[in-house]
Amino acid sequence: MKLEKKEPKPGMRTETRLWVLSFVFVLASFLSWYSTQKGMVTLFFVGQAGLALLASAVVQITEIVFSGSWKSFSFWLAFLISVSLSSFQFVETSYPAGQFREVAETGVNHIYTELLPKIQKDAAAQLDTLRTTVFSELDALEAAAADAEGAASSGNIFTTTDAEDLNSRYAQQTSRYPKGYENDIMFQNLLTAAALVHSGDTQNARLLIEQSLGALDELVDIAATGRQKAFYRDIRTDFNGLGVLVSQQENTGAAAVSAGAKAMRSALMQGTLDTAALRADADTLVAQAMAVELPIDTAKLAILRDSVLDFAALVELNTRLKEHQAEQPALAQRLAAAGAAEDDQQALEGVQTVWREELEGLRAEIAASPLANRDKHLTTLDKLTGTYLQTACNSIQITWAVLHIRQVGIRNALPAIGSILLAALLDLSASAAFESAKELRRQRAKERFFEGTQPKTLY
Repeated sequence: MKLEKKEPKPGMRTETRLWVLSFVFVLASFLSWYSTQKGMVTLFFVGQAGLALLASAVVQITEIVFSGSWKSFSFWLAFLISVSLSSFQFVETSYPAGQFREVAETGVNHIYTELLPKIQKDAAAQLDTLRTTVFSELDALEAAAADAEGAASSGNIFTTTDAEDLNSRYAQQTSRYPKGYENDIMFQNLLTAAALVHSGDTQNARLLIEQSLGALDELVDIAATGRQKAFYRDIRTDFNGLGVLVSQQENTGAAAVSAGAKAMRSALMQGTLDTAALRADADTLVAQAMAVELPIDTAKLAILRDSVLDFAALVELNTRLKEHQAEQPALAQRLAAAGAAEDDQQALEGVQTVWREELEGLRAEIAASPLANRDKHLTTLDKLTGTYLQTACNSIQITWAVLHIRQVGIRNALPAIGSILLAALLDLSASAAFESAKELRRQRAKERFFEGTQPKTLY
């Protein structure tokens, strides 16, 4: 006797499917509701767990109510809110202290090793520009010094500053001058100016010469006789000669300025540079040029000094960058020692402390430099510290850190990607289970309705 296999009744299969769909809906909705609530506490309702629960319930209910309409704005808004906030919690769970330490080390090391060459490249380019500027200003300074030296030594026929020689020379020409010329105030001023030049008092000599020349121009014009005119003309010529001698004495420093400019040019071409000496030489050179009163704009001297100082500062920064690169093996050892702590949280904090010390030192060096792209590099360092090296990170900050795939690598980012997909799957599963269950109930009600309206067969 062959036993026939009994097929489950259609009504039983429907009830089983409804039970499974209800279980999926309840479980997925609960997980999504709870994780969304945790995200809201972190982001919106800090310390207000009750409000977060209510807000999360509103999001879940909105998502379920509009789940039948895939084009509904309300559904997708609730879906995005729920998935985003749930993802933060799942990511935080996926990255305990030990795993986040690996993410932080990888991310910081990636950016740090890329940043050092970029800063060096910017510094090298700016050094080339500054060197060109300094050479240009040194050319102008040397030209001004050469002009001053040439003006002081050219065309001066006045060769004596001795009062007796002057008296003797004028006495030999008494026939050309009016009687009593030796008592004339202009002649006395000439003798006094010569004595001042002879003693090296160039400041008072120049003042007396300028005053006398101003008066002599008028005296030559109003002279009543030919002898007076000749006398004042000769005195004016001698005053001009004394003025040239004064300029020559004042500009003896022009040669020193020229030599200093050449020495600075040579120093800037050396492979190794004494930056402290370079700064001192720049101050000395500008001070000499100002004292000699070279025919050069003071603004150009200021540009020369500032450019030299910036050059020295960038050379020092470049030296420190090379030291940072050379110290990377030692840095790796310090990180390994800090990360060897038995407690994962303690290891994470130790690694973060080592990196913060390294980055803070680099940041201080860049901030103190005249680097043109300084602000951009400082912003990079600040973002790096804020992303990976905060002492206490919430779920949102952890998610942001691990999703920098280029820095942390795809392997370290996979748990975060999986967490986001899981959060999306929970919401989609709840919505799909709700709609499927609703459709099954509608079909079941329809079948029961038709069964109840069919006429009974009489036998």
